[in-house]
Amino acid sequence: MFTPNGDSVWDPGKFFYDNPTGAPVTGKILDARGAQVADLRIGGDGTSLVWDGLDSDGRPAPGGVYLYQIEYDGKVIHGAIVLAR
Repeated sequence: MFTPNGDSVWDPGKFFYDNPTGAPVTGKILDARGAQVADLRIGGDGTSLVWDGLDSDGRPAPGGVYLYQIEYDGKVIHGAIVLAR
């Protein structure tokens, strides 16, 4: 999900969604043990959640497998992503 493209800048990971009801959408990143690492923020396009690979204190999260959890309209979507450093 996060890979360098030669410009020495890490691009954020984006989670795109459809939200026809306009219900609030929130998301978070968890480590493999289930501890929260960061909140996902709403992307500038309004149809995505974004993670920049930083923890909630603004420090780079170590490379590894992370879990994402997205909640909207009473539903929870979750899965795994890889942060490559």
